[in-house]
Formats: sequence, C-alpha cells, structure tokens
Amino acid sequence: MDFVTRNLESLENAKSKFIFLISEIEKIDENDKDLPRYKSVLADLSEIIDNSESWDKTLSRLPEKAKNQVLNNLDTYNNDPQGYTGVLALSSFVFMLHTARDLQNPEKIKAILKEVGVL
Repeated sequence: MDFVTRNLESLENAKSKFIFLISEIEKIDENDKDLPRYKSVLADLSEIIDNSESWDKTLSRLPEKAKNQVLNNLDTYNNDPQGYTGVLALSSFVFMLHTARDLQNPEKIKAILKEVGVL
C-alpha cells in the first residue's frame, strides 16, 4: 500500500503552508518559544516526504482504519493551516507516523518500556 506516496500532493501542500506559518511567526518574533518545535515538525515532515517509499513500506502493515485516522490529521491541518487545531493536527500526524514505525521495531519497544519503567 502506497499510503505516503499516494498522499504526496497533500503532504507537499501541508509543508508549504507550514513553512509559510513558520516564516510569519519569525517575522513577528524570531524567539517565539514554539518555533523550535514547529521546525522539528517541519524537519520530520520533510523527511517523510523525501523518504516516502521507505515510509510506505514501514506503514504497509497498518490497518486501513489506522491509516485513515492518521490521514484525517493531515486533512485537518490543510483545512486550518494557521489555527491551533490545524497545527496540533499536523504535529499529531507526524507523531502518529513515528509511533507506528517505532511499534514495529522490537528493540524500540524495549527501549520505550525501559524508559517508562515497565522493564
């Protein structure tokens, strides 16, 4: 299933809107406390776009329902790119993709469980 590559246009659209938002924030206050987090989300989003085929392979095992939930966050952002809900949705989109990837890696699961004190 080509989940990421199938949605590249929407991802590129989100990326350009997010770049614009970051530049507008920087014009107002280049020391805004949220800028580092936003730039991190942008870097992750860029990596997802640049490595779409690899992400497709990683996410191929996700159930269709989960993919739709992830995609809903991208749609929410593209519908509200400068609002709180939209920005939160884009952050959630990136987080959900990373979580889906990490949960397929047994070593990563062990590290997470150790970090939270379960192991």
